[in-house]
Amino acid sequence: MNVKTITVTTSAAGAYAGDARLSGQVLAVHVDLGSLDTPDITLTDLDSGDSVLTAAGVAASKVYLPRRVVQLGTDGTDLAPIDAPFVGKTLHVVIAGGGNKKTGTLRVAYR
Repeated sequence: MNVKTITVTTSAAGAYAGDARLSGQVLAVHVDLGSLDTPDITLTDLDSGDSVLTAAGVAASKVYLPRRVVQLGTDGTDLAPIDAPFVGKTLHVVIAGGGNKKTGTLRVAYR
């Protein structure tokens, strides 16, 4: 397992957008709010646009275990959300509502 640490510092408007190079299944995301105010956090695969994690109004540091819906190979029927999302090359991170020039940390566990 690998861990990518992403330190975010918001703009005066409370926003941040950045990319982190990683490739694999995202198993967990530890959000350490630091000084961030209840931010909205969105993580996506930059190339495909597929969602990895969406968390609104995060009020405390916590660990998220993102999952995606798996489809049946024969006809595309949705099965249970049991598989970790995959990032091909680059994880795109967007923070909104994080407060004026505040800092926090994301630790992304992947394999």
